[in-house]
Amino acid sequence: MLVYDAARFDAEFSGLFRFRAAGFFRGVICVRGSTYLDAELVHVLHHEFVHAALEQEAPASLAIPGWINEGLAEWFAYRALGKRGLSGSEAAYLEQASRTGELPSLTSLAAPSFAGLSAEYAGTAYLTSYAAIADLIGRGGERRFASFLADFLRGGRLERSLRR
Repeated sequence: MLVYDAARFDAEFSGLFRFRAAGFFRGVICVRGSTYLDAELVHVLHHEFVHAALEQEAPASLAIPGWINEGLAEWFAYRALGKRGLSGSEAAYLEQASRTGELPSLTSLAAPSFAGLSAEYAGTAYLTSYAAIADLIGRGGERRFASFLADFLRGGRLERSLRR
């Protein structure tokens, strides 16, 4: 893991994303650091560790849909801060986005990376992905979600794993 001074991180990696990233994983975790361990850094570290764990467990040939990869990373990052599920304002935001046709479908968030998303769209994409994971866990519990994820990583067939 490499923790960068914020200015150096921005200078070196701003071209990788269309939005301001706090970290990323590409074989090594790189984060936009701070001089102390605050809630934002805790969030980013947990988020990126999930990406590293998924890469370790998934076969190289499996492209994990972005909504699973980012949603699960957000789930664990928020859990580290004591949060479970959407806040009232987040749910209201997604409901409004749904009413106005601005809520992305999970199919539209299937690409393995969100790096190419615009700054305006990225926040909604991450929140939608988090909401999808929170919903799946809320419906079946963490153990059933873990079984789903293990089945998907083993077999690579998302629809079948979701049905199980």
